[in-house]
Amino acid sequence: MIPTLEQLEKKETQTTGLRFIETLDELKQFYTGILDEYKDQEYYVIGNAQHWEDLDNEWFQQFRHDRGRNNIKTKLLLTKDSEGSSPTDPALLRDVKFLPSKYSYKSSIDIFDNKIVVISPELSSLAVVIQIPIMQDVFGSIFQMLWDTVEALEK
Repeated sequence: MIPTLEQLEKKETQTTGLRFIETLDELKQFYTGILDEYKDQEYYVIGNAQHWEDLDNEWFQQFRHDRGRNNIKTKLLLTKDSEGSSPTDPALLRDVKFLPSKYSYKSSIDIFDNKIVVISPELSSLAVVIQIPIMQDVFGSIFQMLWDTVEALEK
């Protein structure tokens, strides 16, 4: 998906609600902004915690603590291989469910009320921010459906 989106001209990306994050520093700036923008709110994540943390383990662990201090709650649907590295500290305000092991991937999708962020360290752009209301609506609904049925997927 990201390589196709990258082919859009800069002018087109501004009008279509896409922004590419090229570097780890840009991604950190994005997440730092989330600490204020989403204070006292909630967002959802579908992802692989290990690949997300591996970008900069120390920084992302600190981000989790900062996010909790800002009263930002998260609901996370993580890959089964994330289970061993997923913290359980209640102060982090995380509600986590794990997908069955047959559902494995390296990317993460953060679903906010006004945007979606797709993070994939294996592509030429580290992440893409999608600010298209219908996309947020679709991804938010898919998240809720998975959240409500994840236990049934194990069977």
